Amino acid sequence: MNITFSQVAKFVWSYLRARPWWLLCVFTLVVLKTAAELAMPYLFGIFTDFLTANAASPAEAGKGVAKILALIAITGVSFWILDKGKNIFWDWRWLPMLKKIQLDAFYKVQRFSTDWHVNSFAGATMRKITRGVWASNSFADQFLFGFIPLSLLVIGMIIMMFLRWNLIGIILAAGSIFYLIFSIWVVRRFVAPRAKSATRTDTKIGAQLADSVSCNSTVKIFGRENSAKNYFETLFISVSFSDSL
Repeated sequence: MNITFSQVAKFVWSYLRARPWWLLCVFTLVVLKTAAELAMPYLFGIFTDFLTANAASPAEAGKGVAKILALIAITGVSFWILDKGKNIFWDWRWLPMLKKIQLDAFYKVQRFSTDWHVNSFAGATMRKITRGVWASNSFADQFLFGFIPLSLLVIGMIIMMFLRWNLIGIILAAGSIFYLIFSIWVVRRFVAPRAKSATRTDTKIGAQLADSVSCNSTVKIFGRENSAKNYFETLFISVSFSDSL
C-alpha cells in the first residue's frame, strides 16, 4: 500500500487542528523568529554603510555606531528567545498529541478481526505503529520548523535583493525555482523509492526479530535456530544492497 504525501498531511493535520490557538501561536513565533533572522544581515548592512559614510569622522559616529550595535544585540537576543520559546511551546502540546496518536493506533489495531491478527506478524504491526508515530513527529517538525521558515527566509531574501538590485533578485528567484523543481524531481525519482524499500525491509526485520524472540520456545522445539539465522542474514544482505544502490 502506497502512502501519499497528502494522506500523511491530512493525518497530521487532523491532530494539529484540535488546538488551533496553540498552532497559531507556534506559527507566529516561527514567523517572528524568521523575521529576526532576516533582520540581522540587513542591520549589518546598515552598520557597514554607516561606517563607510563616517570614515572621515569616526569620533562623531560613536553614538550612531552604539545605537546600531544595540539594535543588532536586541535582534540577536530576540532571535534566541523566539527560537527557544517556539520549541518549548511546541513540545507543550505536541508531546501529548504523539501519545494520543499511539493510543489511537493501538485502539484501532486491537479491534481488527481475529483473522487479521492471525495472519499478521505481531512484530511487524508493532514496528509499523512506533515508526508511524515518529514519522508523524518528523513530518510535523520538518514542515513547521524546516520548510516554512526556509520558505519565508528565501522569499524575504529575494524581496530584499530585488529592492536593492533588481537583476540579482531576479537571478536569485530563478535559481530558487530551479532548485525547488530539481529537488522535487530527485526526491520522487531516487530518494522516495529507496526510502520505501528500506521501510519495507525494516518492517520485515522487526517482524522476524520480535516474533522469533517471543516464539523462541517454538523455534527450539522444531530445531529451527539455523533457519531463523539464515533468514536474518538474507534480510540484512538485502538492506545492505538497497543502501548501496
